[in-house]
Amino acid sequence: MQIYAEGLNRKQGHFLLDSIVCPRPIFLISTKSKNGVSNLAPYSMSGIACTKPPMVCYSSVIRPDGSEKDTLTNIKETGEFIVNMVTENVINNVLIAARNYPPGESELDHTNLTTSPGLLVAPYRVLESPVNMECTLCQIIELGEHHSLVIGEVKVFHVEDSVYTGKDIDLTKLTVIGRMGGSAFIKATDIFSNTDEWDLNADLALEKD
Repeated sequence: MQIYAEGLNRKQGHFLLDSIVCPRPIFLISTKSKNGVSNLAPYSMSGIACTKPPMVCYSSVIRPDGSEKDTLTNIKETGEFIVNMVTENVINNVLIAARNYPPGESELDHTNLTTSPGLLVAPYRVLESPVNMECTLCQIIELGEHHSLVIGEVKVFHVEDSVYTGKDIDLTKLTVIGRMGGSAFIKATDIFSNTDEWDLNADLALEKD
């Protein structure tokens, strides 16, 4: 079967891509409004954008009424956000934060999560998450009619000592939750390695340090 994208409406394209490109990491993004109100919301159209300097990105879609989400508004106003990685111990609170709350109402007030201020940015980081990334806005790219791609530069990595190897994260010591299609999720528990078939240094060939 071949499906031509030109003939798909927005909903059809969404369902198809959503079920093909998975699992995807979930970014639980914390921001602060210019008035100091904290916001917390999960995004699963997310990933790495660059490694030198370290950058991450996520795509924000407009609400059904055509308005933009508070996270995007806050980032536009302040240029700051924190990415909290989603693991099994926080997923229930992530689903609570994903609910539709009135603008200006903090999702944190509805969760059982605890927070701590960022070191270089104003938003709070979620302490229950083993990895947090403090980011400053690099660029926002408008895509199509409904999406904004937000690219942020990571200024500080917060990593729990218990999951840090001295070089990277020991993925066997935390259960990362990924987003599948629709309302399905996946636990990253069946982790395997095959370095004979995957050249881990290929992307670093030009690095001298």
